[in-house]
Amino acid sequence: MANPHPIVPPEFDNTGRKGPLHLAYKTFRAKLEASQTAFLAAYANTGNIREAAEAVGISSAAVAGWITDNKLDFVPKYRHAQREYANYLESLARKRVENPTFNGRIGSDVLMLGLLNANWPEKYRPKVVVQDETTVVSLVRELRALGAATRNALPVPEPAPSTESQALEAKVEGMLASRTRKVSVE
Repeated sequence: MANPHPIVPPEFDNTGRKGPLHLAYKTFRAKLEASQTAFLAAYANTGNIREAAEAVGISSAAVAGWITDNKLDFVPKYRHAQREYANYLESLARKRVENPTFNGRIGSDVLMLGLLNANWPEKYRPKVVVQDETTVVSLVRELRALGAATRNALPVPEPAPSTESQALEAKVEGMLASRTRKVSVE
């Protein structure tokens, strides 16, 4: 029979044994559940894995392991905490719209929109749908032609020659002339 609990080693498969190893597993599981619960509460408030992990005294690598291995069905709980943080951001954005000086200070609307885009993309990120690639290609060609026409239409002023630029020009011409002589000699 396959092990129904992937986190539980086969020798501790909840067969009813009450030995010291079973108690060690139960203690481990209880501590893991407590750590995950504390992390998820902190994450729902901060929206940042590193900050939430530090707040509860665990490493962000431990959280990454929980997500990768889905220990104790962590991923759905994590997704729920992400949604809680997104809901918090949305309520904060509404309060800021109603009262721009919410909490006595003016925040950045651009940063708020960025956070909403990142944490609730299906609702706040603009959707761009390209229906016909030929339209996009022709638009890019038109923009390039317009840019070239604009560059060609503008007069480009000649810089006034300075003694320094004249000296540099003479030096470059001398170097080119010496190369030409070398090539013709060989």
